[in-house]
Amino acid sequence: MHSKNGIWYTLADSPWWVMNYYDGAIIRFYFSSETHFNRFKREVNACESRMTATMSKRIGCFIDMRIPAAIQLYRQVENRGFYIVVESDDGTKEYTCLDQLELDGLKVRLAD
Repeated sequence: MHSKNGIWYTLADSPWWVMNYYDGAIIRFYFSSETHFNRFKREVNACESRMTATMSKRIGCFIDMRIPAAIQLYRQVENRGFYIVVESDDGTKEYTCLDQLELDGLKVRLAD
């Protein structure tokens, strides 16, 4: 359901969503307004690159921080709720709050 101002209060029904592809997972982020949707799309790549670079420099080897960066940005941008859908080898899961989510995807691989 949405208001006359175009704000969607039921995020699962919102027409504003972004689908990002990560190694082994697809995450859809849902937004309550076109403004939030556009801000996320505009800033997500820079946030992912910045957090990946920062953590890689701090630890001393490459660390893929794209998913944590995207989730952090989503929390900053979408202030009317939380709704993401994650599709992975384990199936499709819906998350309606951050407390339901656990990130455990760090893998060790040889650098090229």
